[in-house]
Parts: sequence; structure tokens; C-alpha cells
Amino acid sequence: VGIYIKNGLADNKGTITSDYVGLYAEKDSSLASSVTVADHTGTITINKGIGIYAKDTGTQINLNAGGTVNGTANSLSGVMAYDKAAVKLAGTNISLTGDQSNAIILGNSALNTDKSTLELNSGNISVGREGTAIYSKNGNINIDSGYTGLITLGEKGTGVYADKDTLVIAGTLDTVYSLGTNNGVGIFY
Repeated sequence: VGIYIKNGLADNKGTITSDYVGLYAEKDSSLASSVTVADHTGTITINKGIGIYAKDTGTQINLNAGGTVNGTANSLSGVMAYDKAAVKLAGTNISLTGDQSNAIILGNSALNTDKSTLELNSGNISVGREGTAIYSKNGNINIDSGYTGLITLGEKGTGVYADKDTLVIAGTLDTVYSLGTNNGVGIFY
């Protein structure tokens, strides 16, 4: 783990290379008034595993302008938010060009039904063959009406996959396919 945050603040302006988890953020649920906030304007390069993992109510990940999350291996996860954690894509570019990678995942543990949240303001997302830019299981996805990012998909890729329990508030979403003749899906909901 490159950076571990619990009930605190972190500002990643540097470079992290991840072979497991680059940045891990969580909140101690026994401390009701505490928060965990991670601001990212640096670079996270994922060799294997996960770039950023966030969990619990009160955990906020801000992916700000100038930041990057990238990797070229297969089956990578860029950002994972669980159990009511919140992620704001506000300028960071995520590029996972290996096969079957997921740029952003929203979910919850088996014992928790609280929704994690993704807010898209700006920043590009690219995934490789059979990759998914945004995957949500029982989450909230808010695509800002002024979202200026571009989602680029490899062959058979999916821009947004959201299950029936996910709430999607959609503004404008631009999706392009970069490779292959077998195009994918912009939004599967």
C-alpha cells in the first residue's frame, strides 16, 4: 500500500506505483464525526491490483485536475468505492489499456446496503478490450450536465454498467470506440 488513510486527510501530489493497492482510504465507523478525504493530483501507475480503494460513509476521494491513474496490464481496477464512499472525478484522467480492466467500481459489501457515489465533472476514462469504464452495483452515478470528459472503450468495452439498484442521473456522456470491429456498449442499465 502506497498511502493508507483512516480518519484523516491526504493530498497525493507525487508518484505511486501499485502492485497491490496504491491508495487505501477508510473511516473508522465508531467515530461518528470523523471524515477521511484524499485529494489526488499525482500519478498512480498500477502494475497489478487496484489504484485507489475507498470504503465507508464519510470517505471522499477527489480525483482532481492534473492527476492520472494508469496501467497497461490486464484485469486492473482503477478506483473502487464501497459501503457509501464517495468519488468525484474532477479532472484526473484514468487510462487502463489492458484487457478486462475496470476504471471505476461502485459497490458494497455483503452486509452493507449503503450506496457509494460517483460524481463525474471532468476527466477522461479509457479502458482496453472488454473493459468497463464505470461499473456500479447498488450505487449512485451523477453525470454532471457539464461533464467535459471523454470515455474511450476498447473492443467489446462498456462505458457504464449499472445494475437495477443503481441510480443514474445523466447529463452528457461522450463515448468512443478506439479499436476493433466489435463495438461495445455505451450504457448498459
